[in-house]
Amino acid sequence: MCGRLNVVDSPLVQALCLAIGVDIGTPPPGNADVRPTQRVLTIGGIDGQLARIDTTWGIQPAWAKKLLINAQAESVAEKRTFKDAFQRTRCLVPCVGYYEWRDEGGSRKQKYHFHDPANQGLLMAGIYYPGDTPELVTLTTAPNTLASKYHH
Repeated sequence: MCGRLNVVDSPLVQALCLAIGVDIGTPPPGNADVRPTQRVLTIGGIDGQLARIDTTWGIQPAWAKKLLINAQAESVAEKRTFKDAFQRTRCLVPCVGYYEWRDEGGSRKQKYHFHDPANQGLLMAGIYYPGDTPELVTLTTAPNTLASKYHH
């Protein structure tokens, strides 16, 4: 995923959360183009219960030159940066979809919106780092045949 989410303030996100048993209350203002460093509503475990956790998308470890927003699902359990959070603070990101960009020739890139064709919404996997302002890293995996046309 290239770093944009569609987390709109819609009945779809509210219904998706209720379907998994979490009343998120009043959702934060929606954003059809959430970018790293912005606030993201997530669902995680607190005291053995699923609950709303407001996070900021991305972490900046001292050794990293840039913000880390994604981790590969295939290796997240072994990577030192992500291992502890993967064991202790997994979460879900309810959203309408996400965006990928494809080089359309020259310097032009086109943004494509990936979403559930049945319009049921998506629950993306993530890990978060607790604190005064919890930080989120979303998990990615190898693309399916359709998505591989747009991103590796």
